[in-house]
Amino acid sequence: MSVVAKWMNWEEISPYKDQLIQMEHTLIKKYHYPERDIPFEYSINSVETLETHLENGNTFFWAMVDDNELIGYYWAYITNFLGKNRWVLRSLMIKESYSGKGVGTTAINEGLKKAKELGCYDSSTEYVPFNEAAKKSYENAGYNISRVEVTKVL
Repeated sequence: MSVVAKWMNWEEISPYKDQLIQMEHTLIKKYHYPERDIPFEYSINSVETLETHLENGNTFFWAMVDDNELIGYYWAYITNFLGKNRWVLRSLMIKESYSGKGVGTTAINEGLKKAKELGCYDSSTEYVPFNEAAKKSYENAGYNISRVEVTKVL
C-alpha cells in the first residue's frame, strides 16, 4: 500500500481523471440529487473545467491516492463574500470502502488549513439533509448551520 495525500495541480490529477469523473457522478447522483436523472456528461464537463479553474489560481484540489486508486478528494475555491475571501468547499468525496477511516476528516482539516494560509475569513459548504455522515463531519470540524436552502420543482 502506497498512500499519497496532497494538494495537486492538473498534471498530477489528470492520471486519475476517469476515476474523478466517476466519483463526481456518484457524488451528485447519490448525495445531491438522487431524485433526478443526472447525465454522465455533466460530471465529465465539471471535471474538464477543473483544469482551467486550477490555472486561474482560486481553485484548489486535495486528493488521497492509494496504489493508483483515487480514494478521496476535496475540491474548493475562493470567492469574495461581503468584501472578504471565503473558502467554499465545492466537493468532498470519499470512496465508501474508505469511509470511517478518517479520510474525510483529514481532507476537511487540510482544506481549513489551506484556507487559513490563503487568508480566508470563513469557510462554507452544503450537504443534503439525509447525509448524516456529512453533517457529523462538518459539525465536528466546527461548521454551523447558517441558512437553509429550499427548492421547488416547477
